[in-house]
Amino acid sequence: ELCGFGGTDFRPVFEYVDGLIRRHEFQDLKGLIYFTDGDGIYPEKKPDYETAFVFVKKSEKMDRVPGWAKKLLVTEK
Repeated sequence: ELCGFGGTDFRPVFEYVDGLIRRHEFQDLKGLIYFTDGDGIYPEKKPDYETAFVFVKKSEKMDRVPGWAKKLLVTEK
């Protein structure tokens, strides 16, 4: 079930993951996949791991994704 729809502050998730890395709870983390509608506040700096923001439908909000992150569009067949 999807809920929320807008105004998400993405930064706390990145801060949480960064804390896990500092505490060595992750070993060699390769990436973070974030499912979103794109409406929110993005971190300004690129983290030390790859990041993909995944969309389930194309929208102008995809343009808000920072240049350091990947944008992926998942569609049904």
